[in-house]
Amino acid sequence: MALTSWPTVCLPLFAFFALHSQTIEVSPSRVMIDQSASILATGLKPNERVAIRAELVDGADAHWTSQAEFVADAQGAIDTSRQPAVAGSYKEVSSMGLMWSMMPSDHKTARYQPPRNFGPQTVEFRLMRGNAQLAVASMQQIPIAEGVERVTVHDGALRGTLFLPPGKDRHPVVLVLGGSEGGMPTRRAAWLASRGYAALALAYFRFDDLPKELAGIPLEYFGQALNWMSHRPEIASDRIAVMGVSRGAELALQLGSMYPVIKAVVAYSPSNARNPACCGVHAGALCLDVERRRARVSSRALHAQSVSGDAGSDRSSDDGRPDTSDFRRLRSRLAFIVHGGFDRRSPQAVSFHSQLRTLEVSSCRPCRGPAGNRSCVAGNDDESDVRPGGGNGRHAEGHRGVVTGRNSECD
Repeated sequence: MALTSWPTVCLPLFAFFALHSQTIEVSPSRVMIDQSASILATGLKPNERVAIRAELVDGADAHWTSQAEFVADAQGAIDTSRQPAVAGSYKEVSSMGLMWSMMPSDHKTARYQPPRNFGPQTVEFRLMRGNAQLAVASMQQIPIAEGVERVTVHDGALRGTLFLPPGKDRHPVVLVLGGSEGGMPTRRAAWLASRGYAALALAYFRFDDLPKELAGIPLEYFGQALNWMSHRPEIASDRIAVMGVSRGAELALQLGSMYPVIKAVVAYSPSNARNPACCGVHAGALCLDVERRRARVSSRALHAQSVSGDAGSDRSSDDGRPDTSDFRRLRSRLAFIVHGGFDRRSPQAVSFHSQLRTLEVSSCRPCRGPAGNRSCVAGNDDESDVRPGGGNGRHAEGHRGVVTGRNSECD
């Protein structure tokens, strides 16, 4: 009798525990750096409040964490793409909120450093009930797609890396410019190539045998890069764009107003003017407080004689103050200009948008990339991004795109 009654007691208990075993998964578990993934938790009690913690170790061995609390639905499930975080590192509906809200464990960590040599970034997600871990899952973020080719550029004075997407067709190309950090902006160029664009990550100071400081950089150098790209057999020479971030965005707008071969400009957080030189020996103080020091800086950020073709003359003012860019020359280009919420407090940003209103300008809605990502210019970039998360970065929240040029569209 005891032998026959054992299964009737054991099976319901087994089924009970199976139904209430907690799981967490990431779908998909391997994504490009600008793609979203959903974090799914199951097996919870209806309306149970639990936490999900995200952890990663970046390329500089710095630890980053975030944690948010969620309330399970009537089925005992949580889906970060559909349900809001109710407390913690962020409070809203965002499938990748645990990524863009990450902060370093050590306050001395200034910025996120991606894995070396384009390695994948592994992120762990832990389902927590109080201090007890219920389940764990992981996700890998990939910074460069399979099949992307890299060509080292060491041609005359040019220093850079050309990223080519798979395929034998001629590709539209983007000249990618870094900002005041110098070096070579390879990660953003790799992201563009992963999305079907050829991209030349061009170094122009603080790299190899190039100038050590952002001063006295001849604009002809960038004209040489444009000429080099246009003669590559993989490049569609009638489809050339330039993209820059911060100081590189100022440069991108300048080049777009000078070289007719440039058909489109993407400027991420630019100024309304070309600023004096910065970021040398006392880079930190000068870059962080450039407004107060601008009057005392006499050297130019970009100084050149008249360049050939339709470029015209480009000189800074004699007293060292920044020159206002001539945006009227951008009328025949497609220009996508991205600013963030904090930029609205800057007098330069106000002046910048005032100048744009004199052109044929369309203001787009707040930027959203694929799958609800909030970064208009995605790509996890060690030269410009501060937090992990790539194209899902909360640092892009509130950014608005401005498109200039005839027949331009926001989408």
